Amino acid sequence: MNILVCDDEQSRCDQIVASIREAGLPKPRELVGTQLTTELKTLFKNVKACFDNPVDYKPGGKLAFDDAEIVILDNNLALLEVEGTRLTAESIVGYVRAFTTASYIVSL
Repeated sequence: MNILVCDDEQSRCDQIVASIREAGLPKPRELVGTQLTTELKTLFKNVKACFDNPVDYKPGGKLAFDDAEIVILDNNLALLEVEGTRLTAESIVGYVRAFTTASYIVSL
């Protein structure tokens, strides 16, 4: 099973990973801090490109969210260095679902 854990804080990510491992599941991949910021900026760039020109939109390459069977996304992403309004899972989950091949998204 391909699980991806996304958080702005390493300590919380570690707790989630430990819980997944305790359940007997394989070690998940992690997107934490600046790595998550980078992926989200690319995702938002793709979303903007689609909204700006939907007829000629072409996805901008594979993202870390792609191919994850389950994306576990922390709800409070206040520590990420992303311009604009403070990010929460609700503000990005629809984009992850619509613009990646992730199967399921869980917000914590």
